[in-house]
Amino acid sequence: MKLRHAAALVMVGWYLMIPPGHLASAPAHHKQHPVLEPDPTAPLNGWYPVQSFSTELLCHQGLRDLGAPSTAREHFMKPHRNPGERQFLTRALRSGQCIAADDPRIKGIR
Repeated sequence: MKLRHAAALVMVGWYLMIPPGHLASAPAHHKQHPVLEPDPTAPLNGWYPVQSFSTELLCHQGLRDLGAPSTAREHFMKPHRNPGERQFLTRALRSGQCIAADDPRIKGIR
């Protein structure tokens, strides 16, 4: 393997990504407050990168930290003051995935 090819492999990063949302069908009492549900079946090129990591292991650790009550999750949630948005993000993080930055399914999202 040539040195430049090895360097390219090292530069590949990982994205912690969450799915987009869709309006959930809800009982009539929710009509004034629509509920946004994560859609883990959406194509990956529609998902949102939340954070980037240098290795897959660090990405999975980050996903674990953000997916459970932790200091990291509180820091991530701090700018999101809307309760509905916070609830959506909490649910979306449960469906989060670590995806290699060079994965062709996410081409163009960077």
